[in-house]
Amino acid sequence: MIATALASAARPFWRLLEQYKIDPGYVFREAGLDPLLMDKPRERYKAERQAAAWRKAAELIDDPCFGLRIAEVWSPTDLHALGYAVLASSTLRTALERVSRYVHIVNDVIGYELGADGDNISFTLRTDASLYQPPFPAQEDSGWAVIMSMCRTAYGEDMNPAEVRFLHSAPKCSGDYYAYFRCPITFDADIPSRYRFSVFKECG
Repeated sequence: MIATALASAARPFWRLLEQYKIDPGYVFREAGLDPLLMDKPRERYKAERQAAAWRKAAELIDDPCFGLRIAEVWSPTDLHALGYAVLASSTLRTALERVSRYVHIVNDVIGYELGADGDNISFTLRTDASLYQPPFPAQEDSGWAVIMSMCRTAYGEDMNPAEVRFLHSAPKCSGDYYAYFRCPITFDADIPSRYRFSVFKECG
């Protein structure tokens, strides 16, 4: 099995590059991604090539926190029905359950596990390590930034998580993480299994 992701879901990454005045077409071509596929709903990109595009972007962008900025440019339409399903959910738990259930449509080798943690809920990213390596730091950042943006779009800007954990080390701009998530942040997280990279917890 080859790890793939929905091509149209790469649109926020394209817009992120534009925001930094980087030619998105150049980055996509360097990584072997055909930009035209983003306009075709059923087309998919190889996950390894998307990772290569993020690495190339990191070479060109002088901002180690650039992955967080994707929250400023993503749209629910980028995730098709999944994006709208989240926004239409009556509770945050329902929204996260829908993400957990249907994320494989967007990316077929990652998954999320929703669990209880005292008075909070945990939302953990899992992946098949035999098919997909741990995400590049900026990719990890972008994924949690979009999840956070989804929650705040649907349930209010004053919604803050109890904690966010990252697999990667703290960058020089680590203050930006605290400013965006508005909660305690753990870098170099001590992960309990090879498939667990990050944990998102919502205040009860």
